[in-house]
Amino acid sequence: MNQKGSYNVSSMTKREEELARLRTQAEQLYPMESKLLKEWCGLKSHHRVLEVGCGPGFLTPLLCELASEGSVTACDTSSELLTLCQNQNIKKPKLGFQTILSVGDTLPLENKSQDFSYLRFVLQHVPEKMILLKDIERCIADDGKICILDSDDGLRLQYPEDKFVNNLIRDAQKAQTERGGDRFIGRKVGGYLQELGFQEIQTRVLNFTNSDLPFPILARISLGFKADLCGRKDELENWIQEMLPNAKNGKYFLSAGVILTVAKKGKL
Repeated sequence: MNQKGSYNVSSMTKREEELARLRTQAEQLYPMESKLLKEWCGLKSHHRVLEVGCGPGFLTPLLCELASEGSVTACDTSSELLTLCQNQNIKKPKLGFQTILSVGDTLPLENKSQDFSYLRFVLQHVPEKMILLKDIERCIADDGKICILDSDDGLRLQYPEDKFVNNLIRDAQKAQTERGGDRFIGRKVGGYLQELGFQEIQTRVLNFTNSDLPFPILARISLGFKADLCGRKDELENWIQEMLPNAKNGKYFLSAGVILTVAKKGKL
């Protein structure tokens, strides 16, 4: 959550394009994410939900819909993004909706005040991951749930191998690591939660190919942040147009994946 991490939309060269990427990402995952949150992660309508790293709030309306009899607290370290979140078309849950500006890796919330916490593509950017997770654990009530959706570059596949993509992935991994981020965070989340005492830890791998999503959308979702991080956004757009015919006729295959981890906080 610390703004010293590897994600800061205000510093991006193409801010509006990044916001568009985030919106598209949310919209494409919306139906699947809704089902997983309810049926697999155990989000209930009466839950008090904590959304950590809400960003511009493109997913926040869904959380408010799913927790219609409970409450939703959306927090972020960026006041700019919180303003965008507040301007989303949100139907407030019965027990209320609020946004909170957090400072560093701690949350201004009472102990055991939340039933369900969701982190979506957040942890990969946080330098002090265990500090943040420990503070989230403090905020979750006994038997409450934590659910973390994040990326892992080990799930990226392409054929034939493309030099532009390979170089972009390599450079982005280096740049994000230098900022305290981790492009391979997805596989590590379960271990972090076990170390903090969470129980009933489960993981799922979700993969998407250029048959599941239109090639330009998949490429922008999976490579857009990396390209901006490396100052190569225009190159990415040129590459997408160049590869589009091959992706359409089956000569080029691209897939990307995320890992969803859910765990329960045990009683002390």
